[in-house]
Amino acid sequence: INSNQAFEDFWKAYPRKTAKGQARIAYQKALTKAKAEPKESLMVGDTFEADILGAEAVGMYTLFFNYWSVEVPSHYSTIGNIREITLHL
Repeated sequence: INSNQAFEDFWKAYPRKTAKGQARIAYQKALTKAKAEPKESLMVGDTFEADILGAEAVGMYTLFFNYWSVEVPSHYSTIGNIREITLHL
């Protein structure tokens, strides 16, 4: 499976509205559907609890798009501008 197809598969399975505490299950299902390994996957998200903590719970790398400048623990990778993504690849 090529990276473009894996991205498309993951995006189709990505949890849009997931109840708190169920993000881990939703991410695991998305990874399985995309045939992707967590340690080979990066989640770029703008919602800390659902996107970042959910992806982290299944072992994915994370990058928080912090355009609201909310306070997050310093050990998380963050960007303030979407163009900064390439600095983390």
